[in-house]
Amino acid sequence: AVATKPLNWWVGPATVAIAIPLFAQCDRLKRIWTPLLIALFAGSVVAMLSAIGIAWALGGSWETLASLMPKSATMPIAIPMAERFGGLPALAAVAVVITGVVGTVISHPLLRVLKVTDPAARGFAIGLTAHAIGMARELQVNQVSGSFAALAMGLNGILTALLMPILLAGI
Repeated sequence: AVATKPLNWWVGPATVAIAIPLFAQCDRLKRIWTPLLIALFAGSVVAMLSAIGIAWALGGSWETLASLMPKSATMPIAIPMAERFGGLPALAAVAVVITGVVGTVISHPLLRVLKVTDPAARGFAIGLTAHAIGMARELQVNQVSGSFAALAMGLNGILTALLMPILLAGI
């Protein structure tokens, strides 16, 4: 607890630094909340089902499926979710890191090819797919994009925690 005290102190200012640019977008958020929720739901479900679909097609065990399913949620959510459903926490952690790094590396070229230029759309897509690593990168590029990435990361973590038990029950 003593060793993490300085880190815990910085969580407050970091949260405010992310929240202020997002708060400045309140009017816009009110206008686009429906497409954001649709993108959130679609992105979250596709991320989970594609991960377990590929693992299943390659002969992955239940342990592997449960470890890979929450890969697009941020690590503090993915690890306990994987563990709760019989997955390996270490494999879940590796899957989260790989997802974040690959998502961050390919997102800008892919969004450029798709001609997605709106910072809110770019940030939300990157935060949804590349979670904390993508959000950190977006905060360096553009405050609005970074704020929407933070929003997507948080909402996707919550949705993953809610949907994963439901989706696994259907398998």
